[in-house]
Amino acid sequence: RQVVPIAVLGDIAMKQKRYADAVTLFKRAAALAPEATRLNAQLAEAYAAAGDKKSAAEARAKAGDVAPTLYDPVGQRLLGNNVAAAATAKSAASPMDKTIDEVLAQIETRQYDAARKSLDAALQKTPNDSMLLTLYGRLEAVTGHLPAAQARLDAALRADPKNGMALVWQGFAQEIGNDDAAAEKAYRHAIDVVPKFDNARIALASLYLR
Repeated sequence: RQVVPIAVLGDIAMKQKRYADAVTLFKRAAALAPEATRLNAQLAEAYAAAGDKKSAAEARAKAGDVAPTLYDPVGQRLLGNNVAAAATAKSAASPMDKTIDEVLAQIETRQYDAARKSLDAALQKTPNDSMLLTLYGRLEAVTGHLPAAQARLDAALRADPKNGMALVWQGFAQEIGNDDAAAEKAYRHAIDVVPKFDNARIALASLYLR
């Protein structure tokens, strides 16, 4: 289930004020992962932005009051593996993997300042870790700091030119900045580097369909 890239495309649609598209994307993602409470919370926001108060209330009720969750393959350094595989990997997670899990949880619950502190502390120990730099780029992108996101993602790719996730997030950041040509180039590069990386293919297809 390739839920994460669909949810990210929903985020992009919200930032670009394409609220009807955001509703469609979050509904699709929520159908694929009904246990991901964050998706219903985001769907509620999209409905509200589109002016559909009734549907927003229904989605908000489905989200409930618990902390929002959404499995993300970056947390276990996977490229699209399933939740069961992630749970198995987590039992033997390294300190770095635990840090990545912590940062992902902070981003998902919008604790952005805490996520920056966690990433800064981790990068002091391993300043050239490509996945940490990718996460930082993701954080900057979702908070609207696009030049900072690009700088972090460029650093991630210098550390590991074959980091497909960094390339996909580079594309997402460029889509947020309305540079579709650069986004297409990034997604195609990701596919060239990691041919079986479905997230890149989904992102590219969604770009063409928009």
